[in-house]
Amino acid sequence: MHIQIDPKVLSRAIRACAIASFNPPKSARADDHPALRGVLLQALRGGQLDVVGTDGRWLARYRADVSIVSTTMCNGAVIEPASVKPLCAWLDTHSDELVHIDVGPVAEARSERGSALAFAARDTDQYPRYDQVIPDNAHGKGAPVVGFDGALLSEVVEAFRIAANARRGHCVPLAFELGRNAYDPAIVTCSSAPDMIAVVMPLTQPAVGQYSLTTERA
Repeated sequence: MHIQIDPKVLSRAIRACAIASFNPPKSARADDHPALRGVLLQALRGGQLDVVGTDGRWLARYRADVSIVSTTMCNGAVIEPASVKPLCAWLDTHSDELVHIDVGPVAEARSERGSALAFAARDTDQYPRYDQVIPDNAHGKGAPVVGFDGALLSEVVEAFRIAANARRGHCVPLAFELGRNAYDPAIVTCSSAPDMIAVVMPLTQPAVGQYSLTTERA
């Protein structure tokens, strides 16, 4: 996979979605729901890139516009946890120019001025099909009262704060779209970060839901 992207957008997307998969987790997670380490980069048709983080209880997806030059080798990769911060730091230092991300036998970020950073990444074989756990438009009328883990929601709030590029303490308006049943996942959106959504599981259901949303992978 070879893409060209605004480094400010990619850094923000990675940092926001990494909150959903980093450990040690802030919220109490059951032993049978371990954190899915790393952040997924998934190339889509139509010149878009999905950046995804999840731990099985909530999921953050940031969709950004990119120039997808080639998906011959692969169409996605998972950034290893140890490479998330160094990669974001490198992207931040090259925020005034577009960067290229190459993922193949070696994963590398490269600026147009020649600077490069190799980072650790793995294939997507063991990563869940995130597009199958994002609820579709079945959510709507007659939504019930739903309970959520407060510590889990604090992670969601922090992820949207980063995605919105807002300072700590500033208002980040969140909208919750609840399902028909109390055990359905909730869709969380933010007008200040329109490129990102989160899917959060309520306390009554331990596993990610069964709704689907078509995502055309490149």
